[in-house]
Amino acid sequence: DWQNVINIAIFFSSSLLAVVCSRWEGQLSQKLKDDAEELEQRSEFYISHMKCWRKLELDQVKTKHQILRQKLRDLINHLNRLR
Repeated sequence: DWQNVINIAIFFSSSLLAVVCSRWEGQLSQKLKDDAEELEQRSEFYISHMKCWRKLELDQVKTKHQILRQKLRDLINHLNRLR
């Protein structure tokens, strides 16, 4: 009967997990702490990278606006001279 086989497999895997967790609790705990620290460092790096990238994008937009404003001023001056 497949239902009994599945139940036995679930019981075996949960028992194996309990044995692993109890036997190597210290190593597993340290691994989880190391992984958490690495994720924290990576998230800090990602946030700082995104801040720098966004600042660069804003600077590019600001520069484009300044150039367009100057071109508009030049065009207005040129049209005023033509009148």
